[in-house]
Amino acid sequence: GQIRVSFEELWPQVKPGGVYFMEDLQVGRSGAYNHGGIVISDLVQAWVQQMVQKNIADVWPLPAGASSIFCQREACLLTKA
Repeated sequence: GQIRVSFEELWPQVKPGGVYFMEDLQVGRSGAYNHGGIVISDLVQAWVQQMVQKNIADVWPLPAGASSIFCQREACLLTKA
């Protein structure tokens, strides 16, 4: 969906030490926004799992330079090393 496309375009522009904020992560499960692709909250969950458990392989690799992910209801913040 749109959140992932925006992230893929904008994350490379985030400078080291910068942050990227994703919101409305819950909409990926609603019929109007679910286009059969990956649900963004599942993608972020896979990234968090990779940060918690080093050296695990995943089909959705951690974004280059990501150093932390902080989540709350419907939103997450990623920091870049």
